[in-house]
Amino acid sequence: MSFEKKKPARVRSVLRAYSKAALTYPWLLSAIIIAAVSIEVAGVVAPLYLRQFIDLLSGSDPTPALVQALFAVLILFGAVNFVGWLGQRARMLIVSRFEARVMTDLYQNAFDYLLGHAHEFFISNFTGTLTRRVTRYARVFEQVFDNLIFNFFSAFIFAVGIIGVLSLRSVLLGAGLFVWTVVFVFLQFKMMHSLQPLRTTRTEEDSKVTGFLSDAMLNHSTITAFAAAPYESASFKQTIARWYAATRRVWDADAWVYGVQGLFAFGIELALLAGAVLLWQRGLITVGDFVLIQIYILGLMDRVWNIGRNMRQLYDAFADATEMLDIIELPHAIQDARAAAPLVVRDGAILFDHVHFEYRDGHSLLKDFSLTIQPREKIALIGSSGAGKSTITKLLLRLYEVNSGSIGIDGQDISQVTQESLRTAIAYVPQEPLLFHRSLM
Repeated sequence: MSFEKKKPARVRSVLRAYSKAALTYPWLLSAIIIAAVSIEVAGVVAPLYLRQFIDLLSGSDPTPALVQALFAVLILFGAVNFVGWLGQRARMLIVSRFEARVMTDLYQNAFDYLLGHAHEFFISNFTGTLTRRVTRYARVFEQVFDNLIFNFFSAFIFAVGIIGVLSLRSVLLGAGLFVWTVVFVFLQFKMMHSLQPLRTTRTEEDSKVTGFLSDAMLNHSTITAFAAAPYESASFKQTIARWYAATRRVWDADAWVYGVQGLFAFGIELALLAGAVLLWQRGLITVGDFVLIQIYILGLMDRVWNIGRNMRQLYDAFADATEMLDIIELPHAIQDARAAAPLVVRDGAILFDHVHFEYRDGHSLLKDFSLTIQPREKIALIGSSGAGKSTITKLLLRLYEVNSGSIGIDGQDISQVTQESLRTAIAYVPQEPLLFHRSLM
C-alpha cells in the first residue's frame, strides 16, 4: 500500500459538487436565503430606530409628546429585532433539515461510487484512509455551507446595507467603509490562500496517520507473530512527527495572520470614529448618527472577523473534501459495456480463450491461457503459490480485466454483460474470508 501525492484543494470543484447536491432541494435553499436576508436587514434597520431614539433624547425637554414619541420608536425597534429573531429561528430549523438531507445524499453517493471501483483500487489504498475520506466529504458540507450562509453571505448583505445607509448620511463615511471592507476581505483571502500549501500538507499527513493506524489494526496478528511491535511503534513515531511539524507550521502561520488582521481592524475603527467626530463637530451628523456608526462598525467588525477566523476551517474543509472528490472523479477501472445485458445462465459452461493477464507492474501471470469447464463439471486448480489460481477466479468474477483473449459463460463474453448479473450468478468463497462487524440479515 502506498500514499499518493496530495493534490491542492480544488475550491471550485468542491463548490460545484456541493452546489449540485444542494440544488436538489431548491425550496429549502430559497427559504434559508430569505431567512438570512431578513436577519441582516433587521440588523441594519434596527440601529436606525436607536439613532432616532438617541436624537430625540438629546434634542428636547422631556415633554409628554416626546415620551410618547420615544415609546413609539422603542416599539418599532423591538418589532424589527423580533423579525430578526424569527429569521434566526427559522434559519436554524431549515438549515438543520437541509444540511442533514444533503449530507445523507453525499454519504450515499460517495459510498456507491466507491464500491464501484475495481478490486485493485482497494488493494492500492488504505481502508482507513478511504473511510475517513467518505466521512469527511459528507461532513465537510456542513462546514462549507455554514460558513457561506452564516458568515460570507450574511456579512455581504450587512455590509451592503450599512454602506448604503452611511452613504446617505455622509458619502465620505460610506466610501471609506466600502474601500476598507473590500481591501480587508481581499487581504484575508490572499493571506489564507498563501497558506493553502501548508494546509494541504497538514491534511495529507493527517490522512497518513489515519491510514497507518488502520493498517496496523488490520494486520495486528502479523505484527504480533513477527514481534514487529517495536518497529511499527518507531515507524508510527516518525509518521506522527511529520504530522506535528505540518500542524505546527499551519498554526504558527495562522497566528501571524490573525495578528495582522487585528491591527488592520483596529486601525480602520479608529479612522472611522475620528472621521465621525470631525463630522459631528461640523454639525453634519448628530449624536444619534455617531452611535449608529459605532454600532455598524462593531457589527461589521464582528462579521468580518468571523470570516477571517473561519477562513482557516473553510480552507481545511476544502482540502478534506478534495481528497474524496478526486476519487469520485476517478473513472472506474472496470465498467459495464455501453450495451451490456444481464448474464443468462443456461448450462454453466465456462471458457477461457487464449487469456493473457499481467499486473500493472508488468508481472505477467497468465500467457495464452485456455480452459474449458463443462456444465456441472467439478475441477480443482493445483499449483504453487503465485501460479495464478486465485487470479483465475478473480478474472472470472471480472475483478480484473484480461489484457487479451476472452472469458465466456454459455457463449456470452463476460465483458459484455453487467457486472452485477455476472457476480450474482457465481457462488464464490474467498481464500481469506473476512467477517463483517455487523449483521447482514
